[in-house]
Amino acid sequence: MVHARQSNHAHRRPRHGRQRCSDSRGESVCLSYPSANRDPEAFAEPFQFDIGRVPNRHLGFGSGVHFCLGAALARMEVDSFFAELIPRLDSVGLAGEPEYLPTTFVGGLKRLPLNYTMR
Repeated sequence: MVHARQSNHAHRRPRHGRQRCSDSRGESVCLSYPSANRDPEAFAEPFQFDIGRVPNRHLGFGSGVHFCLGAALARMEVDSFFAELIPRLDSVGLAGEPEYLPTTFVGGLKRLPLNYTMR
C-alpha cells in the first residue's frame, strides 16, 4: 500500500513489495478500508494503538469530497463523553480479551470486557 500526500490523502495504491501493481482493465482490486490506517509507509508502528500519534493522518472520516459530514459532531461527542467519564472513574482496566468483529470492511470491537471502579 502507498500512502498519498495530503491533497490525495484517501488514495492509497496497492503494491507488491515496493513495485506498484498494474491497474489494467479487467484486473480485480480489493479495497481494504481497515488496511488504510495500518500503512507502514504512513505510520510508524502502524499496528500499535497510540492515541497521541502525531501526525495522525488516519482515514477514519474519509477525505476530500467524501469527508464525513458528521465528523465534527462525532469528535465533539467523544470529547464530551470522556470529559464527563474520566473525572468519575477511580480505575479502569481490561477484564478479558477484546473480541473484534470479523469483517473485511470497517472493523470494530464486538466485546470489550472492562473492570472499573467509580469515585
